[in-house]
Amino acid sequence: NLFQVEVLFNYRYGTIFRQVMKTPRMDFCMIMKNSVNNPIMTEIIKIAEVVEKSVIHECPYTDFLINNKPVEIDSLPSIFPQGDYRITMNITNRKEEQMMFLEFIVSWYSSERHSFGK
Repeated sequence: NLFQVEVLFNYRYGTIFRQVMKTPRMDFCMIMKNSVNNPIMTEIIKIAEVVEKSVIHECPYTDFLINNKPVEIDSLPSIFPQGDYRITMNITNRKEEQMMFLEFIVSWYSSERHSFGK
């Protein structure tokens, strides 16, 4: 396991974002081989495939770029309440050194009208 990934979901309350979900640290290359049984990571992979299919492949990775890509509403799971989210992915190596940090700010439109903490 050369790379570990951890994903945090933060929901916006007024002007601040608060953490509402965090995945366990998982082997990035195993995720890319679809060998991790984690429903959240499965959904993230599905969304990434819709946004930019070329970034979903087995290791090794040399580089990739996703910048300002629209995502069709129908491709997003409706398990999260509607609202604004900050989703961060931290990818580290075996020595816990940060290799990549990704941050996505998204406005989620969903049939689920509840919000976290209400």
